[in-house]
Amino acid sequence: MSDKPDTVPGLGFKDQEKAQETLKNLEGRDPDYQKLAIKGLIGRAKRTLTLTKDKDKLQNITDAISVFEQWLKDFESNNLAKENRPYLPVLSVKALLPLKDKYELKDELAERFLKAYSEEAKGEYKNLRTISSGDGEPTWDIVRNKQLKTIPTSSIDLWDDQDLPTKEHMELVLWAYSPEASKIKKNVSNYEEKLGNLKIASDEEEAKEEKKGRKRKSEGSSSSSQSEESNASEDDESPKKKSKKAEEDKMVPLTDNSLVVDISDALSEKDKVKFTVHTRTTMNNFQKLEFLVVRQHEEFIWLHDRFEEEPKYAGYIIPPPPPRPNFDASREKLQRLGEGEGTMTKEEFTKMKQELEAEYLATFKKTVAMHEVFLTRLACHSVFREDSHLHVFLEYDQDLCARPKGKLQQLGGLVKSLGSTTDQYYLNATVRDVNDFFEQQMVSLTEYHTQLRDATGRTDRMTEKHKELADSYIKISSGLLQLANSDNGHLDKFFARKVESRVASDQDLKLADTLRYYMRDSQAAKSLLVRRLKCLANYENANRALEKARHKNKDIHA
Repeated sequence: MSDKPDTVPGLGFKDQEKAQETLKNLEGRDPDYQKLAIKGLIGRAKRTLTLTKDKDKLQNITDAISVFEQWLKDFESNNLAKENRPYLPVLSVKALLPLKDKYELKDELAERFLKAYSEEAKGEYKNLRTISSGDGEPTWDIVRNKQLKTIPTSSIDLWDDQDLPTKEHMELVLWAYSPEASKIKKNVSNYEEKLGNLKIASDEEEAKEEKKGRKRKSEGSSSSSQSEESNASEDDESPKKKSKKAEEDKMVPLTDNSLVVDISDALSEKDKVKFTVHTRTTMNNFQKLEFLVVRQHEEFIWLHDRFEEEPKYAGYIIPPPPPRPNFDASREKLQRLGEGEGTMTKEEFTKMKQELEAEYLATFKKTVAMHEVFLTRLACHSVFREDSHLHVFLEYDQDLCARPKGKLQQLGGLVKSLGSTTDQYYLNATVRDVNDFFEQQMVSLTEYHTQLRDATGRTDRMTEKHKELADSYIKISSGLLQLANSDNGHLDKFFARKVESRVASDQDLKLADTLRYYMRDSQAAKSLLVRRLKCLANYENANRALEKARHKNKDIHA
């Protein structure tokens, strides 16, 4: 198995012979992966051409590129992409397994494949590329594609009267493939319910048949009859027990290697917010299946910094950290409202207080949601979820000693931010990415981020003016009520609460925060591309230094 569980070993572009060997190693694999691997090799080969001066090497790599480009032309002309067979998730296949017994399907090779997909590959179909189907045998992705070619797909009925897969369809499902995969994914819970009831009904029928058989055999002996009746009563209870057990199993949504994180509670204090992080998991790395820890915002920032500082995550988009809880504006308004209580009417004071409390509550809920989304994205990521720092954050029930940044640290963070921006402009001006895809991504992401930032700023200003307008309407409506000498009226509700105030809150929560969320996400994607440019610049500098040293006949130490 290769160092990377989803990367096929033995691929390269050294020369024409190596290119032919690479194509042979890719034979029988998923067409989409073949195309992706070949395009990646072409991009790497072209970059190597810009850094190599040896004529023989240049010619050999050029020959390899020609082989790959010809393969791509044949791939497109033969429309091989249509032969790609997307994988069904393991959970979807397992939900339909009761149909295998119903149709009496016996396929030992398919059973071994499903076991490898579920246990060895841990549900990641990409890992099947490096998991052998036996000693000296091809990997499971090749075996799967070969078997699927022997099963017809165009001339079969896929669904029966109960909207369940037919026998022919199940032969495909056992190899984690379906022509209508989206339908199966959407109805997994329905299949579990239908097939669970089907299994219970089948068990009940078997129990009744066994009971009748025992009664016929026990007619000549009263003692044996009593024994049989006792056994029969036990069998009558077994379907109920199985039904109860099935219901209990449905209540547990966790599957193999699951990690589910949410914030079950939060407490706002004067200068901080305490989040109760609730974790449920079946991963072997944790000591318990379920646990609770209390975390503050600074500890979320600590976790994000650990991911950013880890070199092995440089090639991933790291989820942006949640924004710092900021209730200062709402608290200041409440304080001013309390100080000015004597200058307002009772109705005006009550309405202002209700609006400020609603604003404070909305801000609090938004803060909790942002912190929960950050943890959820890490827990759902196939690589980040294995990180030891995340496990410490979720499981260690003591303080992580992450304190708010002082003035010196804040100044350092500002300098670092300015340095990152400067690096981005410098690298964009001096380093050209040979791969046009990434260069186009940087241009489009920069434009996208700029538009989001401008839109967020305009939305914030508009929301602020709406809130000021709502405050003014509250005062106007109170004045109108006083002039009319009326105890009950509708102008205050209409002007102050049902129009401007609610519109302002909706814009803040649904528009401004959405734009701000995507703005931070686009910044995280830009940071990834900047890290890529830095690596390319370091790679080019190292190659120049190596070539320069070789010309001077110096010894180079690795």
